[in-house]
Amino acid sequence: MDSFLVKICPDYCPKQLLKMLPSERLHLQTRLCAFCYADVPVHQASWQQAEVDRCDRHVFRFISECPNCGSGFRTPALWEEAGCDQCGLEFANMQIYQQLR
Repeated sequence: MDSFLVKICPDYCPKQLLKMLPSERLHLQTRLCAFCYADVPVHQASWQQAEVDRCDRHVFRFISECPNCGSGFRTPALWEEAGCDQCGLEFANMQIYQQLR
């Protein structure tokens, strides 16, 4: 793999790539706090930290799937609407489900 990258990118340096990775482990499924999202509709990087399973502001566990249809959340950069891509339930309306977890 390294030789391939050197051919297509002569300035390739594995140490440079390692510096670009986040220092903490990340949770691979996209997660969110519906309460925070209702306040400020922006995905927070802190929601993806693997060691953290609850919102530090609201103390509820993060959600990683739609409570209505069970579909996992897409990568935040691909969010076109502020809700589930499958059934359309808005993230802010997922608060009740988040409280019950």
